[in-house]
Amino acid sequence: MSTADHPQTDGQTERVNRVLEDVLRNVCAAEPTTWSTLLPQVEFALNNAVHSSTGFTPFYVNGLRHPRTPLKLPSASNLGGGEANAEDPRGLRGLRTSVKRNLLSFIETGEAVRQRVCDTMAVAQDAQKEQSDRHGRVHGHAYTLDLPSSMATHPTFYVGFLKPYRPAGAAEPEGPTASPSPVGRRPPSPERTVPRSGVLDKKSFGQGVNHSLFHNVYNEYGVDTAMNLLFNMRQVATQFLLARGYTINYDDFAIDRNTLRNINDVTATVRCIADSFTSGVNFMSAIAQQQDGRHGITTKALSTRTTGYHNRKANKALESVLIDNHRRTVKYDFVLQQLYGDDGVDIRKTAYVDFKILMVSDAEFDSFVKLKGKQFDANNATEQGCRKINISISII
Repeated sequence: MSTADHPQTDGQTERVNRVLEDVLRNVCAAEPTTWSTLLPQVEFALNNAVHSSTGFTPFYVNGLRHPRTPLKLPSASNLGGGEANAEDPRGLRGLRTSVKRNLLSFIETGEAVRQRVCDTMAVAQDAQKEQSDRHGRVHGHAYTLDLPSSMATHPTFYVGFLKPYRPAGAAEPEGPTASPSPVGRRPPSPERTVPRSGVLDKKSFGQGVNHSLFHNVYNEYGVDTAMNLLFNMRQVATQFLLARGYTINYDDFAIDRNTLRNINDVTATVRCIADSFTSGVNFMSAIAQQQDGRHGITTKALSTRTTGYHNRKANKALESVLIDNHRRTVKYDFVLQQLYGDDGVDIRKTAYVDFKILMVSDAEFDSFVKLKGKQFDANNATEQGCRKINISISII
């Protein structure tokens, strides 16, 4: 048995099981009451059938001879086991060599590997990124990787989907003798001085994502590099909002009286609505639309009424659910409620980050940080000032 996706491990057994199911289904359909008496014939037929994987029948592989059947005349010469092996040495020798070659392994214990995903598990394995530490050998063709507990995927993989990991700039081994001894081998250290550059995945961005860009940098390069990244991203976001950001309100949509007067002075096209969305639609315009087959306004009115009716029915049906939820969330005079931060981040999906935060008192914070003024701008432009201002940055 094997939990890895490797048909060569027990694929022959699964293939024979499918054939056996088909044969038994046909036998049971033909003889629903006496099918059990035909099981010896079914077993003999399967054992006397040539398997495409070996090119021989199970009878010949086990006993090196074909059984005699009543429907088959005896051959001119019936060779024994030793004679048959001498007569066809290449077939059996090639079969044994193939089996031994498949059992060989090219990955040593404790060696870092790079995964080559080529099946439907690619989505779940993308979070593993490029490398992981090999944990142990489970079967002749399956290995268990030391994956983080946050990954919702099975850690056992077929050896064909793995290859030895070599860091960038490392020389390729010249031959099998160039590989170092597995004794004392350790995976590459995650602490690096200069982050690597590359194309980012869209999954690296978003609120409440454990494997986001920030958490990946924090896990790979340490807290200082992650803090620098957060500070730089904050500065970029601030400059972008100052250059491209905008705020709108209702006054930006409102039309002044002079503009409305100019619109009304324009000659309206026959049988078209001249009313604007600010002044509403009158009764005569609605009738004209219905006469011309335009049911947009009437349909909107009816759909609004129907939606309200269905909402009332849904609220009535949910009364029992609301009462049950009230019992679960209210205890005595206290309300049990899950609180979230002002940033809208779901705390159930966030990963804990151990930051070196400088905690200050409220009085010191009020005296040091000014919401407006040159002192606030100066502190905001420096990295250390940014750390002192964002005292609650550990919840990000």
